[in-house]
Amino acid sequence: MAHEFEGEHYRICIDAHVTSKDALFSRVTDTAYLGYSSFTGWDAFMDMFHSRLSNSVIRIEIENRDLCGLPERDRSTWVEFLDELKDEFPDKIRLVQSNGYRMGASSSERSAGRDRSVTGGDGAQMQIAPMEPGDIPEALAIQSQAYPASLQEDAPVFAARLALSPSFCFTARRAGAMAGYLIAHGWERANPPAIGTLAGSVGASEVLYIHDLAVAPDARGLRMGVQLVARAFDAARASGLCEAELVAVEDAHGFWHRLGFREGHSAAIAAKLASYGADARWMRRDDLAAG
Repeated sequence: MAHEFEGEHYRICIDAHVTSKDALFSRVTDTAYLGYSSFTGWDAFMDMFHSRLSNSVIRIEIENRDLCGLPERDRSTWVEFLDELKDEFPDKIRLVQSNGYRMGASSSERSAGRDRSVTGGDGAQMQIAPMEPGDIPEALAIQSQAYPASLQEDAPVFAARLALSPSFCFTARRAGAMAGYLIAHGWERANPPAIGTLAGSVGASEVLYIHDLAVAPDARGLRMGVQLVARAFDAARASGLCEAELVAVEDAHGFWHRLGFREGHSAAIAAKLASYGADARWMRRDDLAAG
């Protein structure tokens, strides 16, 4: 006899009447009771949806019946987000295809395509490439838009971190202009360096330490950060690193949580986070080898 599911069960249908991200948020919220009636943007919506799945006994079926009403950028963001949710919550999320619509690349397809230029949600080509010293001035300009002064670092610090592990640092460009960057390097486990310090060699690296990820304001919502992190993960796996760590600031923990990171706590770590601000959270992921 089949076991009857004892929990909440919802079916969400996205059709041609959904013509904006706000309409999409309302459709999902009204159907699955996410708890908010409005969201400030994609990050807030995705954080709430992720939290709902994490903390509930729930199954949600999502049918993308017709996404033609959504702007291309929001359509791309929605489909990629659903793919991430399905990977993380296979027993809670079921994606239903209809009218021949393709839900998006599978995890293996996404991995295979990481070394090529990709199309952003607005149709522009996004080129991800290794960071070089000559990229630092543009990266500093993006940093100034992404972080408060207390979290900004100067050119010598950027250069020192880039020199540690050049193969783990990347830039993302659209129409030739830098729109995002990621700085990461090999590091000791559970020993985050303070903001603004010149990092020296640590000998044998134990983890991939993601020190800085920033995206220009006009490029947000294109999943650029996800693409940059994916390239760093690929490089780390190729170097034999199976763990990653970072310090989440400026309420970014929800983004990193969706990418598989979890918070860690200890008195020793708490003392090391002082330079990152009161809301900083140390996070780690120990399954990079799994892909």
